[in-house]
Amino acid sequence: MGEVSCVVDLTNSDEINKLEKNAEKEIGKGIEDSVKEIQEVGADVFGFGEEF
Repeated sequence: MGEVSCVVDLTNSDEINKLEKNAEKEIGKGIEDSVKEIQEVGADVFGFGEEF
């Protein structure tokens, strides 16, 4: 295992909060994009059609 250099101060709670918010935004965007793509092809991978 090697050393990793990072320009972000991971001991600073403000920096960690920024990273968390950025990750939350990126994950949300990925989920939204996936759902849109699934809807475009007419797939029901989540089984919503069976429930309603």
